[in-house]
Amino acid sequence: MSNPLIDIPVTQYYFDTFVVGAHHSMPHLVADLLKRRELAKYEQSREIPQVLRNEYDKLIKMIDAKLETIDIEELKDIELAEPIYWVNELARRSAIEINTYGRIRPETMTLLLCVDEEDFATIMKIASGITQRLVGISAKAEASATPVPEKMPRVS
Repeated sequence: MSNPLIDIPVTQYYFDTFVVGAHHSMPHLVADLLKRRELAKYEQSREIPQVLRNEYDKLIKMIDAKLETIDIEELKDIELAEPIYWVNELARRSAIEINTYGRIRPETMTLLLCVDEEDFATIMKIASGITQRLVGISAKAEASATPVPEKMPRVS
């Protein structure tokens, strides 16, 4: 069974951009990396093809290298980071939903209704800013004169 935390493209770009870059707080990054490391080690302990074993080994090395650059003790502050984490997480989630569905989904709205009014206002302000940036980037991309290749590559 596939696990989206560890069955990822194991490239430095993917790791830096979509694993490390996705975090709103250092304690959450540390917690995530430690979890991914343990999951990869667990999978390595099972009977799996060598190609997967190699991928997990590569992932563990990337995680270890990143953990060497940050203070693992920050994990102790995860409870302090939770309010900031959730303000940013709900803002991103709201912006994504507004841009993809045209509205905030009920599951996200249920969470939004649980935060205090000040955090709700902050979340909506951040989500609005993200949405405006995405609209601006999209408009700029549409206006650019980038030529479309005559023959698009196909994977067969």
